[in-house]
Amino acid sequence: MKHLSPELAVEEIYEAYKLEFHYPAEHYITIGGRTPRYEVELQIYHKLKKTNNAEMTNKRMKVNKAILSVFFTVGNQQQGDLLFNNLGIDRFNVNSDLKLNYPKEHSEIDNELLKPSSYKIGFNYSAVQGLLNLINYDPEMFFYYGSETSPPCNEDVLWMIFSKPRSIGPQQAKFIKKLIIKHSEKDRKKLFGNNRRIKVYNILYIILIHFCLFVVLFYLFFLIYFILIFFICFYLNLN
Repeated sequence: MKHLSPELAVEEIYEAYKLEFHYPAEHYITIGGRTPRYEVELQIYHKLKKTNNAEMTNKRMKVNKAILSVFFTVGNQQQGDLLFNNLGIDRFNVNSDLKLNYPKEHSEIDNELLKPSSYKIGFNYSAVQGLLNLINYDPEMFFYYGSETSPPCNEDVLWMIFSKPRSIGPQQAKFIKKLIIKHSEKDRKKLFGNNRRIKVYNILYIILIHFCLFVVLFYLFFLIYFILIFFICFYLNLN
């Protein structure tokens, strides 16, 4: 992947090495006064291989990676998305009861009963074509510098977030939910995905900082007030 910034005279080359699916999406984007939560987020991890201007590339932080992020909503198409189909996330992999359709022993396997695929070695042209279709659908995106969403969360990432979501089939969405969503260990009625959740203590930390600042300003005000009173009384006694 080539990232160009003509105004900064920067040309960076990144190499993709990993795909991650998150259910639900990890990012929120507010557009037109709305902040939707999308069902699925695909993150494509890239390593920085080359830059023609290291000073500008690392101006905000030391950049080692770029993560390209794509949102997905659930559409009405029956065939589903081409990339997901080639990764084994297919409409035939889950039935109406959300149970995985694994072939049973001694049963015949036809085109309507597919076991989830696994590509460890080799090149799948159809999967790559599906990925290119997703990326080239609409180029508008947002950029920010941050960290990975899983440990060790190193702050060395250039995030590229497509602003408009793509679409997957309803059965594909159900299959991803079935694979990712798990029950809470403390409360079996609660479900959670593999997205990075917002930490409440960050909000409490901000509130605590504001409270401490208020207390300091309060005591500083009274200290200045008593000092002024002292000097006024001292001046009146001298006269």
